[in-house]
Amino acid sequence: MARTWRIGLGALLIGAAGQVAAQEVPSAIGRISYGNTFRSGSAICTGVLVTPDLVLTARHCLARSQARPGMVQFAAGYSAGRSVVTGRGAEVILSTADVTASMANDVALLRLASPVPMDLVAPLPLASPDAGPPSAPFNLFAYRRDTPEQAERQDDCALLTTAPGVLALSCRVVSGNSGAPVLAKDGEAWQIHAVMVASSRGGQVHSLAALVPPDLRARIEESF
Repeated sequence: MARTWRIGLGALLIGAAGQVAAQEVPSAIGRISYGNTFRSGSAICTGVLVTPDLVLTARHCLARSQARPGMVQFAAGYSAGRSVVTGRGAEVILSTADVTASMANDVALLRLASPVPMDLVAPLPLASPDAGPPSAPFNLFAYRRDTPEQAERQDDCALLTTAPGVLALSCRVVSGNSGAPVLAKDGEAWQIHAVMVASSRGGQVHSLAALVPPDLRARIEESF
């Protein structure tokens, strides 16, 4: 039986694998941190701006902050101490979808206190729910808790199998990668297919990503 771990807050660190390249990260992808001051080694997650005021991430990255969303900070395009823009949370939005697997419900939205101007950061779109898997492996841009100053890229996240609401992938993930968008290109533009939620030790399966539930997808579409 495969064993899984949440990878956002204080979870097991496992060694990164796959091709990781220091290439340009879409500015809509950013680091999620907690409190007024970030300290080295503190818990982090990854998130992605999907509308000017909504950040998509993993549910377990935000569930503890539901009563105090203002303690959550999203730094879009964060790199080496600088971000394109930084925003504070105003509301944590959890899915109420009826799903068969807990991993499939591990998706949430953070509504920012102030919208991000689209001329500064262009939100990334969701892939159509009817879209099939891409012909090439998925890409993952994500921050790591042990090296939180720069997002890293993995471009070899092969889809191995699926379960209701969940993709089982080949790329290895570490603490801090939770909430990262699982991306594929439609032409020249990135689209979000799922959200990274857990590491796994199940043969060739090294990570699990959750599809965006219908209620959160509707909330995103309503915000435009």
